[in-house]
Amino acid sequence: MDNDFILFIAAYNSHMRSLNANEYVYTEEQLKSKIDTNCPNRKNMYDKVAKYFPTIQKFMLDNYHKVYIDSRQKLVLRTKTCHVCNNNFGQVCAVKLDEDREMIHATCDKKRKNEMKCRKVNEMFNDFGSCFICSEEFTDNKNVLFTDKKFCHISCYVNKVKDRVKDNKCSICDSTLFTDLNKTELVFCYERKQPNLHFHSSCARGKHIQTSIRLSFNKCGTCRFYIEEKKYIHDFCS
Repeated sequence: MDNDFILFIAAYNSHMRSLNANEYVYTEEQLKSKIDTNCPNRKNMYDKVAKYFPTIQKFMLDNYHKVYIDSRQKLVLRTKTCHVCNNNFGQVCAVKLDEDREMIHATCDKKRKNEMKCRKVNEMFNDFGSCFICSEEFTDNKNVLFTDKKFCHISCYVNKVKDRVKDNKCSICDSTLFTDLNKTELVFCYERKQPNLHFHSSCARGKHIQTSIRLSFNKCGTCRFYIEEKKYIHDFCS
């Protein structure tokens, strides 16, 4: 029996004595004997005592919530609050320990970490100051692409891509690879062994790998800057 469980049983016994219900006070030996006899293969001590000792189960349900810290079950008092949001922990709740070993909701931990990453990206943006393509200073953080720890205007990025691919030819039919550069995504195929060879999807006829160049972008769910890749969160922010 671990220390937390021993403390829980001590609290239960104290409560029973306060009610003058000494017949429902149990020693560790009594509990262990009953548990080992009836359910030797069940790992969780709290589930075991709840199954065979109704008064302990009622005390548990009236006063405690079950939470999980790194998949390990633990009981916390219903009055226990999260060190971040100050709200109570719910029944069967995922919990993390912060740097001071204080209990916090797993969702609060994720939100807190996301906020830290968001601040970090914004600090990088402020330090960067200007678009790495046109070198003009940013007036705000709207319509800005964050890629490879650098920042640029989306319009600069799109124009640069268009300039790079506008004269590309299909390696099969030798006609222009992209006839309309105003699409949100430019689809083409390439040869796995020779990735510099590009083809129209219709010319490739399913024999080569299809990919695309994105010209419209998602906002990162963490930092709110736009993402070059076809994702919803930057690798840096995840």
